[in-house]
Amino acid sequence: MTRFEAPNDQQVRASSRIVLLVLAAASAGLLALGLALSQGDLELLWPFLLAPLAFAVVVGAAFLLAPRGYAICERELRVERAILPVRIPLSSIRTVGPLPDEQARGMLRVGGSGGLFGHFGRYWSRRLGAFRMYASRRSGLVLVETLGEGFVLSPGDPEAFVAAVLARAPARRSDGAGPAGPRRIPATRVVRAVALAVASLLVVVGSLFAWLWALSPEAALVTAEAVRVERRWAPAVELPLSEVRAAEVLAPQYGRRWWRTGGTAMGRTRYGRFASRELGPFRLWAWRYGPYVLLETDQGRVVLSPDDPERFVAEVRERLGAR
Repeated sequence: MTRFEAPNDQQVRASSRIVLLVLAAASAGLLALGLALSQGDLELLWPFLLAPLAFAVVVGAAFLLAPRGYAICERELRVERAILPVRIPLSSIRTVGPLPDEQARGMLRVGGSGGLFGHFGRYWSRRLGAFRMYASRRSGLVLVETLGEGFVLSPGDPEAFVAAVLARAPARRSDGAGPAGPRRIPATRVVRAVALAVASLLVVVGSLFAWLWALSPEAALVTAEAVRVERRWAPAVELPLSEVRAAEVLAPQYGRRWWRTGGTAMGRTRYGRFASRELGPFRLWAWRYGPYVLLETDQGRVVLSPDDPERFVAEVRERLGAR
């Protein structure tokens, strides 16, 4: 087996550092914003963790899939990576040769990495057509053409690499002038790539809204031991009656000019931490636009929007009086 390194050039190292710094700064900013708005409430903090987690997955995948080197074995040319090495049967290789720098210009990434730990994935250019790239730089490249695909690689010693492939590929020939003609990207592949991108975006956005909707309140009732706030797809929130000091129907003038300090507002459905000049900070569980009920608790003020506020307050007072 003959092995060739794939050293990163200065441009790849610089672009990788920049991307990592930007993603780290964005993650830190989102986490700081989430902590400030959620006020330590883990349920409200979760949506702000989705983007940092997605960033971590992208960086981890790029690191693991970046080309580390190339190995020419008895029957295959292998692009070495931390996971999922790319195997090119030597019997399928038809041409191999250095790729002139002018032919390497204008490469467009169809899917993959465009500088984070390297250039790898599916690319296209007017000169080369569709091809797969597993490179650690954008110059000194080698083009390997097989029966159905082209591969652009970046071995540390291009001349020795070409000679080693020519010595082992049975149906090979040397061609330093580039490919015979551009390859078209199949329409089905383009459709699949666009569909995957759209589906990924919809999954992320849909997951965020599903999480917020799952936590949203839909009813409130009084049990023997607690005020219970029912939520759509999440466990109910219970406010122990032992911590409730008073309950009253909130006057209409106090149900206006609220601002959110950490929570969610989706039309009439609002929950989380809010504040107003009259009430100060309070916890809100609302699924309609008033009238509202104010609970004075040991943990602070809580505002609810039960379907029958007068009856709800009477039940709370009855339970409090019986204790």
